[in-house]
Amino acid sequence: LARFLKNADPVAVNVSLDGGGVVRDTPLAVSIGGRPIASAAATLAQVKGAPGESVGIDFSIDPGSIVRVSAAELIAGKVDPALIANRQVVIGASAVELRDFFVVPRYGIVPGAVLQILAAETLKQGRGLVPLGPWPALLALLLIAGAGLAGRRRVPVALTIGAAAALAVAIEIAAS
Repeated sequence: LARFLKNADPVAVNVSLDGGGVVRDTPLAVSIGGRPIASAAATLAQVKGAPGESVGIDFSIDPGSIVRVSAAELIAGKVDPALIANRQVVIGASAVELRDFFVVPRYGIVPGAVLQILAAETLKQGRGLVPLGPWPALLALLLIAGAGLAGRRRVPVALTIGAAAALAVAIEIAAS
């Protein structure tokens, strides 16, 4: 490792899983041996952060937009240099046998390198997601219920409550 440290700074690629085993955010830095180490995403995005700080990854960024190049083709000289000129390059494995895969919202399973790129793009674009808690969904539920009660002569109360509950469930499912 000393040989690599002469030419590059170490970065952390650690991510945390939520209770369902899904990655939703990225740390800006972690503490390793009492020393703060910036995350790969924060380093690529040139964002500073302290251990314990994290940012929600914006999974509306399409992993299909990431240009992928085979290392074997690159080494063999089969890749047009213009394809990677003036770009940040992330070298990562995507072989199933290496088990560097993560479950994420919207896309299911993605390789670790792709996850780091999505996190970096989130930071570069200033699109870090912030958890809002249950209040927005509760407010929407109350507004729908209130509208239904206000027009209860036209719509049965049970139907309004059922529609509001179905909307709340749909929002929760969409958010997971």
